[in-house]
Parts: sequence; C-alpha cells; structure tokens
Amino acid sequence: MTRVGIIGIGWLGTYLAEQLSDDCQIWGTNRHKEKLPGSLLDKIEWFPYELGGKLESLPFADTDYLIFTIPPSRIADYGSQCIALFQTIRKANPKLTIVYISSTSLYGDQVGELNENSSSSPTSANAQKMEVVENFLLENEAYILRCGGLIGEGRHPVYALSGRTQIAKPNAAVNLIHQEEINGFVRFIIAQQPTPAIYNVVCPMHPDRKEYYQEVARELGIKVPDFDEDDPRKGKIVIPMRMQETGYEFMFRSPFDMPLIRK
Repeated sequence: MTRVGIIGIGWLGTYLAEQLSDDCQIWGTNRHKEKLPGSLLDKIEWFPYELGGKLESLPFADTDYLIFTIPPSRIADYGSQCIALFQTIRKANPKLTIVYISSTSLYGDQVGELNENSSSSPTSANAQKMEVVENFLLENEAYILRCGGLIGEGRHPVYALSGRTQIAKPNAAVNLIHQEEINGFVRFIIAQQPTPAIYNVVCPMHPDRKEYYQEVARELGIKVPDFDEDDPRKGKIVIPMRMQETGYEFMFRSPFDMPLIRK
C-alpha cells in the first residue's frame, strides 16, 4: 500500500488525509493533536511537529509521497526551514516524492493569461517566501501545486465579500479551486506519475468577479456584494495548462459547478 506523509494537517491537510486514507497508509503532523477530529486519528498515524523542529521520529525512510501544506505566514525563516527539511528528507529517502502546496499568488499583479511557463512575480511577503522553496524544489524533481483560491468545507471567499460595497476589479477573473479537485489531482499524481514540475491547480474556466460572487451570494441567500463599476482594471487569468496536458479530467470545470458552501 502506498505510504503518504502529510506535513501540516490543517484545513487542506485534514481533508487530504481523510480522503487518501481510503486506499493509502497515511501519517501526518501538526502541533496540536486535540485539534484533529477523532475520526481522522482513527485512520492515520499522528506525529507532533512544527517547522524547524526535530525530525527523528518522522517515518520518512518508508514513505512514498510527502505532501507539504504548511503556509509561510508568521514564519520569518520559512524558506530556509523548508529547504533544510527537504534536504534531510532527501538524505533519509532519495526515492521519496515531494508534493509542495504553493499558490498562484506567485504570479503577483501580472495581468492577462498566465501558464506554468510564465515568469513568477511575487509581491507579497508570503509569496516571496514560497518562491524560495519552489526554486529549491525545481532542482529536486518535486511536484509544485500552485493552487488558486481555496473553496471547500466551511470555506468560500464570498462570505468575506458579502455585504461589502465598492469592491475593486469587478471585471477581473476569478482563479479558484475546490479542495476535492486538489485531492483528485494528488490521487492522479500517485496513480499516473506525470512529470514533476509546477502545476497550476485552478479551475479551467474563469468568470468575472462580479458575475460569480453576486450569483453565489444570491444562491446562498446572503447579502450580495457590491462592486465598483467605475474600476476597469483586469487581473490575471491563471491557466492550468500542465494539468490539462496530463489528461487529468476536472470534476469542476467552472467555479459555478462547485457545490455551494454553507456556513
């Protein structure tokens, strides 16, 4: 049975652990065991760990895939800590495959269609930290999943926009991905082993912000957000070119296809 480790069982890591445990042997880490549901702890092997901590107890030697989901926020030396971790892992098990959860924020404020061949141009501190890690992993045959805005259990950006007025960029495209799709592509990587590289993990279709968020708010019965109609600016459209080239079949080709997320 394929053995998968997940470093950072947070919102996304918990979902991946639950789903992958159906047919993979899973171990995972976080700082606080009590924050994990008991139903998950019955299915996986748990280890305490925070970035920069001791690694001796983690079972890298017999692990096939390692999914890394720890975000860079509030970790000043995130890049160097991640690189040190991955170097240690490579020494313990050169055959282990790393799957790094990154973000489309690495494309920064660029405008127009962008694919994996487009240059990164991170503007935020967090994106700049992730770029350091990506540059290291690109030389070490890892999968880098640049995920769009995350949607899934208890999480949807429309709730942060509900009731707000004069929101910028009504005509900019949304670049979103559902946690179920991320799980689907991770499973695809394990089963099909496409070429390790950067993959934009984003819905293939990109409706405008105003169109999408107002429609979803109406369907959920929450206050419809108001947009600044005088703001003509466009944003980036992140194309999942490499995902499509692998033959992966999307579950949700448009954000409108995703199940409604109710809080």
